[in-house]
Amino acid sequence: AFNLLQLAVQSLLREEALAISALQHLPMGLFPPLFNAAFIGRHAKILKAMRQKLQVLDLRNVHHGFWDGCAEGEDGECISRGCV
Repeated sequence: AFNLLQLAVQSLLREEALAISALQHLPMGLFPPLFNAAFIGRHAKILKAMRQKLQVLDLRNVHHGFWDGCAEGEDGECISRGCV
């Protein structure tokens, strides 16, 4: 079962044009799971638009699970796996 964050990321990946046009309005908390899912799913247009919108992408302090496809929520539950 998907949670609301997973559904939002999945929807944005399906609607590429919507995702790109909405980037400036997305909450910052949505950027890490969206970036991760777009990277894993090879959504190049979304990634390119995110690089243009972000001045600096600082990944020095991300948790260890960031690149394995699982972003953890506050309760420690995986929130991004299965989004792509």
